[in-house]
Amino acid sequence: MVADLARLRGISRPAAKPACEQAPGGGAGKDGNGPGGPRKTGRPARCSSGCVAQCRAHSGACADRPGSGPRGRPGAVPAALFATFQFLAIAGAIPPHAIAQAYKPEYRLSTAVGPAYPWGKGAAIWAQLIKERTAGRISIRHYPGASAVAGDPVREFAALRDGAIDLAVGSSLHWGVQVNALNVFALPFLVGDRKALEALLRGEVGVIVMRAIEAAGVMPLAWGENDFRGISTAQRPVRKPEDLAGLRIRSSGSLLLDDMLGALGAEPVRMKWLDAQNALLERGLDGQDTTVQAFVATQAHSLGQKQFTLWAAAADPLVFAVSRAAWDGWTPADREVVRLAAVEAAARESDLARRAAAAAELVMARDLKGAGVVVTRLTADERVALAAATRAVFDRWSANAGVDLVRRAQDAIAASRAR
Repeated sequence: MVADLARLRGISRPAAKPACEQAPGGGAGKDGNGPGGPRKTGRPARCSSGCVAQCRAHSGACADRPGSGPRGRPGAVPAALFATFQFLAIAGAIPPHAIAQAYKPEYRLSTAVGPAYPWGKGAAIWAQLIKERTAGRISIRHYPGASAVAGDPVREFAALRDGAIDLAVGSSLHWGVQVNALNVFALPFLVGDRKALEALLRGEVGVIVMRAIEAAGVMPLAWGENDFRGISTAQRPVRKPEDLAGLRIRSSGSLLLDDMLGALGAEPVRMKWLDAQNALLERGLDGQDTTVQAFVATQAHSLGQKQFTLWAAAADPLVFAVSRAAWDGWTPADREVVRLAAVEAAARESDLARRAAAAAELVMARDLKGAGVVVTRLTADERVALAAATRAVFDRWSANAGVDLVRRAQDAIAASRAR
């Protein structure tokens, strides 16, 4: 099954390790778009490397008693007996999870936002599908607002790689700090629309980026969608580079986007949402890098943001991923369940994201027009001018993402537009 999965996805998979090790829990609060989760401080027990029993029924304590193995080593199982168990599992005589590592009582899933957004809803769907299809063997707790990583979604990838969290649905903009290849999607004015993004995610570019994520120590399973980046301002739309000159713009935390805003003459500012609300009201901030959905959900128009430019300067696909520690601790059968659940949840999340973006644009054009909100769509010539003004940023970050990868992305986008 693992070999088949590798063949289908073009990504090699290591076999599950026999060790029965659990990672510590823990969480922290977060302000911003999603609520924080309560902190969990308990640290589950570690089972011996030869553990056969699943252990969840004993709250992490190994079912093999000390002294039961050879020479009195706790939980040890003779190699021949363990091999017999493996053979029986393959033959179907005993369930595969009977020889797995001890599963955690609860696995931790992180997202930057909560279920009020398609992003957070997709994660919740994934968790529910996994629980149902493993008959509760894999139980997942959702930590929205990046509350499992001190409220900072940029820390998610490192936490996932190190096993501090177990699963995540993460932003390519946030994770691009650790995986350079992810920055290909956010190169200034490269992607532009969903057709182009689909061509990248479903083609060789998506496969190459997935391999880069895996090489960095995390198991990527599926692509989801997040809205394209827009920009809101208080006074004027952004149609040309000089429209941003001297403006203080709250940024999303991406170094690439900060660089792009700076090239257009703006001053990118990192600020938590609670602080940003007052700053927008008091004109300490002039605008923000955001999405249509977030603009409507946070009622940014009530904070003096009356102009919204749909410039689609950067794409931000989501990654459904699992820590290597969690992945290696599951049986091959359960890994396949988790992978297929991710594919299904990602498809449902992508559909929700597209519907939500369309609905938000309708609200802005119809309901918020009376509140003075003006929505601006760039013309093709305006996009070309903005792209030219940020060309140095494009070239610099192309080297970061990989020049060959960027060339493949440009070719894929050109081919999608020719069809």
